[in-house]
Amino acid sequence: MTYYNNLLTFYKERWYATRPQTSIKSIGQQGRRSRGLKNLKRQISQWIKTNATSEHYQDPVAQKQLKNLIITFMDQSLDVPPWVCELLDQEAYYTTTEAFIKRVHLEAPDMVFEDIVQALRNLWVLISLQLYMDCPLQLTNPIYGYSMLYPLTDNYLDNPSISIEDKRAFNQRFYQKIAHGKIKPCNTHEAQIFHMIDLIHETYPREAYPEVTNSLLAILDAQNKSLNQQDLSNLYEVDLLAQTFYKGGTSVLADAYLINGQLTENQAQFAYGYGVILQLADDLQDLENDLHDHHSTMMTTQGTYKTLDDLTKKYLAFIDDFFNDLYVSNSKKQAALKQLLMVSVELLLFSATNQQTDHYSKHYIKAYNKKSRFNKKSFNFLNNRLIQQIKTRL
Repeated sequence: MTYYNNLLTFYKERWYATRPQTSIKSIGQQGRRSRGLKNLKRQISQWIKTNATSEHYQDPVAQKQLKNLIITFMDQSLDVPPWVCELLDQEAYYTTTEAFIKRVHLEAPDMVFEDIVQALRNLWVLISLQLYMDCPLQLTNPIYGYSMLYPLTDNYLDNPSISIEDKRAFNQRFYQKIAHGKIKPCNTHEAQIFHMIDLIHETYPREAYPEVTNSLLAILDAQNKSLNQQDLSNLYEVDLLAQTFYKGGTSVLADAYLINGQLTENQAQFAYGYGVILQLADDLQDLENDLHDHHSTMMTTQGTYKTLDDLTKKYLAFIDDFFNDLYVSNSKKQAALKQLLMVSVELLLFSATNQQTDHYSKHYIKAYNKKSRFNKKSFNFLNNRLIQQIKTRL
């Protein structure tokens, strides 16, 4: 585990050395961008009504219409140039997503919409890693299997009605399955989880690709350690920063190993750092749920005793440091991905911040929203009728 400890130490030191932003950056032209967001909602709603059946959806003309809508919006409202969108299209970004959804419907027809979206979030991380590593975009068995593990295992481990003892027992069986493969599942749900591990190791046998197995064991170790964050009696029992970074970093590092079985030093560093960024955003989004479930994170601890203003300022500076100093843009794919990821993280944090306004000062939220890309009202289209329309398609 020395390798993983070195990555953890590296990013902890970067965090401690990061100075919080002194002022909030202004994206500018919020009114125009918000109108573009509302217009996109209207146009996509109309497109869904027009293409009501799967046959219509598969029509090349209809697909081109939808892509043109998205490309125009990304260019005019997200500042992502058309060449980036075209490159993503050429690299099968959209068709890989579609292939994943079709496979889920075929192999797990009872999976609910929210779980499909959770699996898709990991798929999109894997697609990003394929671009960064200059690999062809494709839906392999390991990519499918690992993405499916997120809803299949996370929802179990995050379920407050299941005892810590039962969760630890499951993790012990899960460890044996990953490390050795020879263990029988206790129930149908566990059998489904174990099948996903088999899909990974059919492509990456344990003996030939030890780092793939080690990366899976590392994220399981991180999940095990996160159980220690439940019902803390005092703040000194667990190093929350270390645990947060370890869980996020190892999660995306495992993603990266599943692409071709091995990584360069830069690829590992990128994957780990990107995982840390996503984990902090996830913890911010889940703050209220974690408080309710007595699960301690950096966000719940800060949000309980103080506003999140200072922590968020440091987090924003940490994100800038990652993209400006650590992200390598030697290829056209990497340059395109950088623009896409920067906007994606920005919007993810905007959504998470506005879900937790009670944990910020009124002054900070007012300034943050005033300088953001979209106003809160227009951005909330994701939670209304459009998301329901998309839900019926998945």
